[in-house]
Amino acid sequence: MSRSMKVRNQRGIALITVLLVALAVSGIALAAAMWTLNATLITKSGDRTATLNDIALAGLEEGRSQLNANPAVYPSTGYATLATAAPVTDVLGNTVPNVRRSIYVGPDGITGGQYGVYGTIISTVRDTFGNQVVRRLQINQESFAKFSYFTNTEGNIVFANNDQIRGPVHSNDQIKISNTGATFYDQVTTAASSIQNEGAATFMGPAPKKNVAPIAMPTTAAFPALQARAAAASMSFVSNLNGNSPGEASLRIEFVAVDLNGDGDSTDVNEGFIRVYQDNLRPWYVTATLSGNPGPAGDIRRSPNCGAAIPGGAGVGTNGRFRTAADTNFAGAPSPPTSAARVTAATNLLSSGNRKCYLGGDPRLTAVNWPNFSAADWALVVGDWPGTGRGWMPRPAGVGAQSTTVTSTITAIDRKKNTLTMTGPEGNSDTIKVKDPTKLEKLQADLLALTDPAARGHAVDSKRSGTDTLRYVKCPRDCHDARAG
Repeated sequence: MSRSMKVRNQRGIALITVLLVALAVSGIALAAAMWTLNATLITKSGDRTATLNDIALAGLEEGRSQLNANPAVYPSTGYATLATAAPVTDVLGNTVPNVRRSIYVGPDGITGGQYGVYGTIISTVRDTFGNQVVRRLQINQESFAKFSYFTNTEGNIVFANNDQIRGPVHSNDQIKISNTGATFYDQVTTAASSIQNEGAATFMGPAPKKNVAPIAMPTTAAFPALQARAAAASMSFVSNLNGNSPGEASLRIEFVAVDLNGDGDSTDVNEGFIRVYQDNLRPWYVTATLSGNPGPAGDIRRSPNCGAAIPGGAGVGTNGRFRTAADTNFAGAPSPPTSAARVTAATNLLSSGNRKCYLGGDPRLTAVNWPNFSAADWALVVGDWPGTGRGWMPRPAGVGAQSTTVTSTITAIDRKKNTLTMTGPEGNSDTIKVKDPTKLEKLQADLLALTDPAARGHAVDSKRSGTDTLRYVKCPRDCHDARAG
């Protein structure tokens, strides 16, 4: 092969190499350009999504603001539309182009009201390019039940004599404190600009807040819904206007301590209940006033609510039985026989050192071993509720029912964290916090008896759906104070 042919071949190879390198460089440049373009598109898409997300979140706040301004827009069932494909403006009032937003609100979960009123606001944002963002916010309606004390107008009310108020306090008027002082253990708020004699009060919780927004009293429009919810829970109580004087009512509700979890302490969370006494014909007896006493109105010597227990003596009780003034001083009483003697006996009775007055329906009014009372004493004051509407109302179904017990295994004990882990009969596990760490000192892995509170009339504190987390547990040995954290 001649030299000229070798040179030509080498030149041909060089050309091919140059072309390949140029092609590779072009590919790299094209890939870089595509990468840059994609990065730009991704950034723009991210910015667009972030913008739509911000608009959707703002829609949730707008929906909540509308509800606070006008609670009537909140539906009792279904959902209400607060905005439909509405244009959106920015902070400067300019319309955001190519974007529309819809806002919906309605109740969700348990809508009966027994655990509070819960609802959901949904904000949906769409643009003309097909992008869409949906955001959801769960809300709950605040209840006046959270306040230990609430007033719209204070009038002549004054906190004095070291009143102890445990729980939030609010007034739309000025709160007044006497020089004898008062102690507040939680947040105190007022719509007024000052608290009169504030320095005489002790605030164990946060500093009091003044000039807060007034809290409007609820309107009567909510009463029908509340009535329906109460009726569904067998907690609807209807009184009447039969009273003879102010302060009299035919119905009385008492809060009572009930140890629902059987741990010997009736002050735990979710414990306690109410009992209701009603006498539609004798509201004065329900409230222990004197306007309707048998005989001259206002004469305490005729009162069926007041009396004493004095062993021995005709007409004044024997063996500690409580005798009311009406028992001693009513026409036709077998003893004492004369009207004058009855008046004298009632006067002596009410002058006794252990004289007492009780509200109508109190079993101590009939106790034969006063001041103790028994199931028999209770039976005397229960009354014939279905027939007469008089007596203690029957309790709702499930309250005070027997509990159901299942057996679980303690699979782990962490004494540093004061927790124990249990495995149920179906293999489900749960870790609970023990109230008293000393109960874990001698506890070993063993079987644990769990009491199902649903059968006892109080709520299951399930923190995760699909689990069997119980607020109350019972152990066969030394962990009676254990409970769900």
